[in-house]
Amino acid sequence: MMKKQISATIIEDSAEGNKIRSISKDLTLASVTSIIIIAVIAISILYVYSTRKAHKSLELRCNNYLASLANVLAVPIWQLQKETIDKTGELAKKAGDFILEIISK
Repeated sequence: MMKKQISATIIEDSAEGNKIRSISKDLTLASVTSIIIIAVIAISILYVYSTRKAHKSLELRCNNYLASLANVLAVPIWQLQKETIDKTGELAKKAGDFILEIISK
């Protein structure tokens, strides 16, 4: 008698469009959702950290290149010697792409 009532209730609920909830489905959904949320937060934190680190590194490189250029170009033009020209050429060769990128911006 009890089985008939339970199955009748299930059939009635299904007929009305109400879905029967199960604990395994709820736990799976909650687990997947929480894992996705945690992964998104972790990736976002790593992105912000790596972006800031790359920006600081680029700024440090830029400052070093500018300091080197300032030292090389501090010599008056009428006192240029072969050694100074060679140093300027070496610097341009080392940082050619970097300097062109700065100039183009």
